[in-house]
Formats: sequence, structure tokens, C-alpha cells
Amino acid sequence: MNWALALIGLVSVALMSFFTLYFQGPLRRLARKIRARVGEMTSVATEAVANMEVVKTFASDAQEFTKFKQENDAYKQFGLDRRKYQGLLNMSNSLSSNLGTTAVLILGGWLIASQEGGARVGALELTTGELTAFLLYLRNFFAPVRFIMNFNSILQSGMAALERVENLLDDTPETQGETEVAANTALRFENVHFTYPGADLAALNGFSTHIAAGETVALVGPSGAGKTTVTKLLSRLYDPQEGEIELGGRDLRAYELESLRNTVAHVPQDPTLFSGSVFDNIRYAKPEATLDDVKRAAELANAAEFIEALPNAYDTEIGERGVKLSGGQKQRIAIARAILKEARILVLDEATSSLDSESEVLIQEALDGLFGRDGTTSIVIAHRLSTIQDADRILVLEDGRIVEQGTHAALLIKNGLYRNLYDLQFREDVAA
Repeated sequence: MNWALALIGLVSVALMSFFTLYFQGPLRRLARKIRARVGEMTSVATEAVANMEVVKTFASDAQEFTKFKQENDAYKQFGLDRRKYQGLLNMSNSLSSNLGTTAVLILGGWLIASQEGGARVGALELTTGELTAFLLYLRNFFAPVRFIMNFNSILQSGMAALERVENLLDDTPETQGETEVAANTALRFENVHFTYPGADLAALNGFSTHIAAGETVALVGPSGAGKTTVTKLLSRLYDPQEGEIELGGRDLRAYELESLRNTVAHVPQDPTLFSGSVFDNIRYAKPEATLDDVKRAAELANAAEFIEALPNAYDTEIGERGVKLSGGQKQRIAIARAILKEARILVLDEATSSLDSESEVLIQEALDGLFGRDGTTSIVIAHRLSTIQDADRILVLEDGRIVEQGTHAALLIKNGLYRNLYDLQFREDVAA
């Protein structure tokens, strides 16, 4: 209709594009910070709720409130900053389109007035009707363009959220082989070095040992010596940075993860139970198990007596994380779950630490009878040395490596680290 007026419209669009690109960087950075802060807020709130008993016990309500408030205030400030930039972007785009419309109106009015005054304007001749039509067209043109430019702030927020999802999707997944675990449960650790992600010190530093099929091996040593790390590597929750771990003569990474982890039954020091019934928690290890199977496992774990004393016996709801049970009761249910799994490798990580002396002895006898047969390999982590005196072999760890190994009697004769730990614990028991 008129190239000069159209040029003004294009200049306005160029200005809107410039402002959109100019504010795109700050909007994206703030959107990233907002997403990260939401994650921190969720983490603080989740930890406070999950550890409500500890919070109440230490009367730390105000402390937890302050921690959440700090994260929430930071989130609010980032949100306000983002709103500020978004407002500046919207204002700049609106100003650009309004200035373009104003310039068209001024130039168009001048052209019409000049023509009516008798001046020659050449190819820029314009009538009042054409100017009116051009303004209407320009308005219809600016509306979607301004919407697209302003939508960029929403797009940047979405892109920041997508980046967090992409980081998760791009993370290296667990690798696995294609072989099922054979019946041979012999284990070999060869010069294994491992450092947890983000840690400075190595958890294992040249750990090497061979565990024969059916052998019961105990791991002892000071806290931080790497005992629990050995069991985590065995289940391939982590892979070592150096060295090899073999099961049945083959590298662990050659096995299917499901097959490997079904071969290992793990009873941790702090067992995790799920909301639901006692029956559901024990049967978790073997979903197809019958009630008789569950009862048999509970009897072997010395848990049947207290379970049957519950209001609904095996159908009793134990609450989230088993809050309705004592520490010893939760431990016995976890042991029953491991027994029901019938795995060929048993890992007991301080599994009897929450039990009284009588229950500990009964469970130890049950486990010795059950897992010492059919080639089942047992790895026992213990701070209470009285529980592992009958182990086939005891490995003493310090700074991520084996410093002593042998039977209980042989290690006492050596007068090394094991003897020091034993004497220290004996003095503590006598003092108690």
C-alpha cells in the first residue's frame, strides 16, 4: 500500500526483536535459578517431614522454619527479578509497536496534509482512506508479533525446566551385560579403587581379596574404612574407578542387573520398610510368596512371636517407613525379607545392631543354619566383634584396604588392629 509506512512497521518489528533477544539471556538465567531453588525448597521440606521425629525431639521447629524461609526468600527474590525483566520486555515491545503506530500516523497525516495543500509528494501519495486501512492492518499485524515476542519469557522458563530434565536424561544409565548369574558364588576383588562422586578421599584404595563360594567372611574396621562400600560395589550401585570385581569368574558388568541383584540379599543397618502391612513388607522380596512362606521366614528371623502379637498379626499396617514398629522389630522384618529372597549371597550390614542380646543370638543361629548351606556366600559387616567370631575368615580394613585377615583366634594372637578393636570393645562392655 505504501512502502514508506511499511518500512516504519518493519523498523518497529526489528526493535521488538532486539529487545526480545536483549532480555532473553537474563530471563533464561533467572529461570534456571528459580528451577534450582524450587529443588532446594523441596529438599528442605522433604527432609524436615521425613525426619519429623528428630525435629520434634530436638525442638528444632524454628531452625527448620528458618532454613525453609531462607530458600523461599531466595526463590521469591529470583521470581521478582524475573518479573522485572519480563515487565521491561513487555514494556519495550509495547513501546516499539506504539511508536511505530504513532510514526505511521504522523507521516501519513503529513502526506495527506501536503497533498491537500497542493504539494507534490510523488510515489508517496496517500489518501485518508488508505491511511485508515493501513493503521488497521498495522494493528492486526502488531498484535500477534507482540504476543510472540512476549511469549519468549514463558519460553525461557520452559527451556530452563527442560534443561534440568535433559540433564537427567543425558546422565549415564546403569550399564549391564546379558549373562545371568551362574550358581558359582565365588567372589574376587582385585586392586579395587573407588571414590564416591564429589568426595576427596578414596573409600577403597587397592582392596583385594578372594571369597570362596559358601564362605562366611566378616569385614571389620574403624568407621570410614570402606566396609559398606564393598557391599555397594557388589550390588553395582556403583562401579569402581579402577580394579576388577568378579563373581563366578566373570566381571560383574557382564551380568544382567536384575539377575545380579536377585543373587544378593542385603540387610542394612538401618532397614527401609514401606507403608503397608507386615505381610507386604516381608513378601516384597518375593511377590509370589504365600502366607506360609512369609510365616516360615518370620520364624527363622525370630519375628513371628511379635508379629502375631500385633492387632492384626501379618495384616497389621506398620505406617510410613515402619513408624509403628521398634528398631529391633523393623530389623527382624528386614531379615525375614532377606531370608524369603533365598539369595545365594547374603550381606549383613550391622543387621543385628538394633536387637537385644537374646534376639541376636537366636537370629545368628538361624542365619548360620540357613545361609551356611547350599554354597551360599555370606558377607557380614560388624562393629560388635562378638557376632563374627565364628566367621570362616575376618578381613580387617583400614583406609580402604585390608591390613589383616584370618580367623578370630589368629587375629588376636597377632596383636594388631583387630586385637586393639577387640580389647577396646571388651573394656567398653565391662564398663557397661
